[in-house]
Amino acid sequence: MHFVWFLRALLSSLHPTRFDCGHRTACLKKVTSLGDRYYQKVPKDSKWCPDCIAKMSIRCAACGQTIDIGCPVRVFIPRPEFEVPDYAVRINSPREERPHLVGCQRANCSDSGANIAGFWLPPGQVEHHHT
Repeated sequence: MHFVWFLRALLSSLHPTRFDCGHRTACLKKVTSLGDRYYQKVPKDSKWCPDCIAKMSIRCAACGQTIDIGCPVRVFIPRPEFEVPDYAVRINSPREERPHLVGCQRANCSDSGANIAGFWLPPGQVEHHHT
C-alpha cells in the first residue's frame, strides 16, 4: 500500500463530516454502545454518524449480548415459561400471542446458522432475508 494513499485515507476518516442525522463528527470515532466501548467507522455518504449508529444497537432477547447494525439476526420464539426481558425487541407480534423476538446468530445462542431471518439495519429495524 502506498504511504500517501494510506495517510489520505486515515486523515479523511478523522476529518469532521456533516451527516443527515444533523451531527458533524469524524467518520471514525470511539463510541459507547450498551456499555461496550469500541471504534465505529462509517462511510462518508452514510446518513447516520457513528454515535447514532451506536445508539441503534440492541440486545439479543435470548442471551443479552449486543446486536449491532449490520449483524445477522434470527426470530426467537421462546417457550411459554421464558420471561421476556424489558430490552427485547418484538417482531410484529401482539402481546397476547407467543412473542416473536429479535435474537442474535452467535454460536452459543443460536442452534445453527441456518435460521437467519434478516439483518439489523438503520434506523433500527429488521430487513428480512428471503431464501
